[in-house]
Amino acid sequence: MKKRQNRSRMELYVMAAAGMIGVALALLLCFSPQFRRQEVHKCATTNENWQSGPLTETQKAIQEFVPQEQELLQIAVWINRQDDTAREGKLRLTVYDGEGVNQAVCERAVEELATNSWEWFDVNAKLTAGEIYYFSLETVGGGDICPTAVYRPMHLDRIEENVRYFYDGGLIGDASAACQYRYRLPLTITEASIYVMFCLFFAFAAGELICRAMRITGKKAGK
Repeated sequence: MKKRQNRSRMELYVMAAAGMIGVALALLLCFSPQFRRQEVHKCATTNENWQSGPLTETQKAIQEFVPQEQELLQIAVWINRQDDTAREGKLRLTVYDGEGVNQAVCERAVEELATNSWEWFDVNAKLTAGEIYYFSLETVGGGDICPTAVYRPMHLDRIEENVRYFYDGGLIGDASAACQYRYRLPLTITEASIYVMFCLFFAFAAGELICRAMRITGKKAGK
């Protein structure tokens, strides 16, 4: 009788430990960014692709945009390397707010970029959804030939983030950068509930297997 009570108490300890481990795993899933969903907002496909002038440190292409989510992970742009003759320097993408405060600065070697293909820049910035921000493109340390930025008619691009487009300080009417925005979405109550139920289910299942093994061991020892 005493052995049975001790075994029952031990099984309770095992299941309690399994429950705590399950909760810990659920919290890990909830608070780990890599387990959160991502979403890409992409401009519409169109053959109407135009080019800015050369991107230099004084002649920049600037897109005014309104982020739709708080965590902006990446921005993708299209550039043109002029038949791959633009090879020197780095293409710099800078994200800044309406006060001119930088939120992110990203650089890629020009010679590593492809012409007329999506090139992703890691931004990893926390912005305020619904407020005005900007991202600029410029070539730092470029040579005589610099890449250009690809943009499209605003009425065809149909991307909710983009507002106005500028080059060399001047507004280009009805223009929108060929770009994409990748966001990390906030955790929802539904997702958190699923994580908790999933982790607790497997934790308690593992605890039950351990308890069964303890019972089998106890029966063999009692023979």
